[in-house]
Amino acid sequence: MTETRDDKALLAVDDLRTVFRVGRRTSDEATVQAVRGVSFEIGRGETVGVVGESGSGKSVTAMSLLRLLPDVAVVEARNLTLDGRSIAGLVGQQLRDLRGKRIAMVFQDPMTSLNPLMPIGKQVEEMIAAHEKGLSRAERKRRVIELLEQVRIPEPERRYRSFPHEFSGGMRQRVMIAMAMALRPEILIADEPTTALDVTIQDQILRLMRSLQAESGTSILLITHDLAVVSGMCTRIIVMYGGLIMEEAPVADIFDHPMLPYTMGLMASLPSLRTGAQRLESIPGSPPDMTNPGDGCPFAPRCAYARVRCETRRPGFYAAGPGRRSACWLLDADAPGTDNPFGPADGPVRKGVTPL
Repeated sequence: MTETRDDKALLAVDDLRTVFRVGRRTSDEATVQAVRGVSFEIGRGETVGVVGESGSGKSVTAMSLLRLLPDVAVVEARNLTLDGRSIAGLVGQQLRDLRGKRIAMVFQDPMTSLNPLMPIGKQVEEMIAAHEKGLSRAERKRRVIELLEQVRIPEPERRYRSFPHEFSGGMRQRVMIAMAMALRPEILIADEPTTALDVTIQDQILRLMRSLQAESGTSILLITHDLAVVSGMCTRIIVMYGGLIMEEAPVADIFDHPMLPYTMGLMASLPSLRTGAQRLESIPGSPPDMTNPGDGCPFAPRCAYARVRCETRRPGFYAAGPGRRSACWLLDADAPGTDNPFGPADGPVRKGVTPL
């Protein structure tokens, strides 16, 4: 691995692009532009949430980092660094050392991610055996039992021999977390870790992740479509749409003052104690066709405030306060104040907003 000048962020992603080639022959081959130039950073011990609708590129971004995509995927980036060192060109054993040991991932569906024919303990043990070959079988088993106990699995010695179908959904998710945390990675990618779990179990899983993070100092990249989850878990939120990062801000800022019509739509779909029985809003239309996403803002066809410029040119980022950026033409100094959710250029919201 080569040295880089990036020594501030634990993980730095610069202009990540992922394309899927589809079609059997060259003549009819098409491409799906799943990720179209994503750049972000994760600090040490930080929890960053990535939100957006299904198909926005959240999971593909995460799996691109670890190269867990099929052969039809082409992943490119200007730069990818972990702890100041490039990880973009890792192959073979170097790549295997990265996965699990330095960056670990909790996948969406624990039932399909676990081998139904292998005891739980053996599956967790495989992760340890792959990276710590000097441990004896008894030492590995003892480590697994400690991990199961750490993730609050009752009777870990007995559960070591249990199969996935003998576990509830919440317990299977705990096993996935134990597997991911087995080697105390620097970064944990949690892809929809609370999907299909009831609210009580969701809370337990999130509390567990916070507890393990406090003990190990692991940074967390939390991928979810649930804004309620990130509100209590994350310090910073990244909003993705159409394979792009559209907004990024500290949690409090983005919930109090979203500065993107898409984010405003996501917020409006959240139930609130203040709204009572009021009908929740939805975002009309469908996500963009990623085989031909167009040149404009990907949200323009669904945006109630879209102008001609939105449909023809993709907006750059605008700095909208400390640690926040938004990609929306409505923030530009030339954008009119009429029918603009952010008000006039010299108003309290847009005043001081500058292009990056």
